[in-house]
Amino acid sequence: MGKHTKIISLLLSLIMVLSVFSIVPFSAVAEEIDASSTGARSGTTGDCTWKLDGTVLTISGSGQMGYYDDRKRAPWGSSITKVILTDGVTSIGDYAFYNSMDLESITLPNSVTSIGDYAFYNSMDLESITLPNSVTSIGAYAFYGCRGLTSVTIPDSVTSIGGGAFAGCKWLTSVTIGNSVTSIGRNAFDGCTGLTSVTIGNSVTNIGESAFVGCTGLTRVDIPDSVTKIDNDAFHGCTGLMSVNIPDSVTDIGVRAFVGCYGLTSIDIPDSVTSIGGSAFAGCEGLTSITIPESVTDICDYAFSYCTGLTSVTIPDSVTSIGDKAFFYCTGLMGIVIPDSVTGIGSRAFGYYTDDQYWFQMVDGFTIYGYPGTAAEEYANDNGFTFIIPKVGDADGDGQITVMDVTEVQHYLSNMSTQADEETLMFADVDKNGVLEVIDATFILRYLADIEIPYVIG
Repeated sequence: MGKHTKIISLLLSLIMVLSVFSIVPFSAVAEEIDASSTGARSGTTGDCTWKLDGTVLTISGSGQMGYYDDRKRAPWGSSITKVILTDGVTSIGDYAFYNSMDLESITLPNSVTSIGDYAFYNSMDLESITLPNSVTSIGAYAFYGCRGLTSVTIPDSVTSIGGGAFAGCKWLTSVTIGNSVTSIGRNAFDGCTGLTSVTIGNSVTNIGESAFVGCTGLTRVDIPDSVTKIDNDAFHGCTGLMSVNIPDSVTDIGVRAFVGCYGLTSIDIPDSVTSIGGSAFAGCEGLTSITIPESVTDICDYAFSYCTGLTSVTIPDSVTSIGDKAFFYCTGLMGIVIPDSVTGIGSRAFGYYTDDQYWFQMVDGFTIYGYPGTAAEEYANDNGFTFIIPKVGDADGDGQITVMDVTEVQHYLSNMSTQADEETLMFADVDKNGVLEVIDATFILRYLADIEIPYVIG
């Protein structure tokens, strides 16, 4: 009997242990349901207290809210529709209202100084939010996927906008960035396809990587003169972008910064720019002319590739190398003048495209203008392109200095059609100031009349 008693006692103990484990999940589920049900619930979060009355959440106290993450979620659940923060609350914690898809409104007091990472992530019904002047930082992905937002004003008190802060806000149409923000984070407005207007504050020094990538509704951007760098992919795929003002404070245009902006019809690159990244303007089909500033020494790989509307390129004497496929598939470009400063030209840098079968083809009639014994002549000979040694004053490129060259300059200055393209016309820039003027035509006429001039022609 003693042996049987021990077995029975062991079984009873095991049943009791199992019954405890079977009860825990039910109580946990009950707690979770209660926290987001219509009954009032309350508790603490960081230095504050919270109370849920139906779907309305009130957070009060003095100090910071609690911080959560993708494993430890906020105790009030995600079914809230309204949030009231009373004066005294200083921060909105990470993941505070993560995935609260029914959240429609929130009141932020002037005491709030920071909005945490993922704070309103995917709060799709949130249509508006007023950020008080007390806020200094907006965390990463803070408003990601808030599709209901239509406009945002970031006050002057804010100094940093986190990566992906407003990414995926598809109905956002206008953004004003305050004058204290120094950096726009990576992917900050990624995929905001409805964004048509953005005002960038005058303290921003860096437009972050992919900051406005895929903002297809954006038509114009005025970059303030505080900005020194336009980072990689900053405006990648902004297909509606037609105008960009790049100030002379910018020194660096990143890789793929404006790739695929095929609505862009003109771009002025200031003399302050020393670096134009690979594929920076690739696929900008609307561009018709490009002038590389004298501050640039290298034109990177694919920098202006697939700019099919490009008909004129001006390369200064400062450039020493032109990268692989830098002007590949620029089928509207029929010729290019390469200065003798260029010592290296990459594979299929210009004069090539691919056909429907992806075979490389040469642009018919493509001509290279350069000087003997240079990289330009070598590239022309290696690839079978026509090579012409330019003569100063030869505006029509026929190898002679005649009255017809004067006529070509006059037609150009009168906005009349010319036989020569813009590259060839620039041979008539006698005083070599980079601009065709009446004085250049005058110098050619004086040369033809054997009147002494202060420049060499021919």
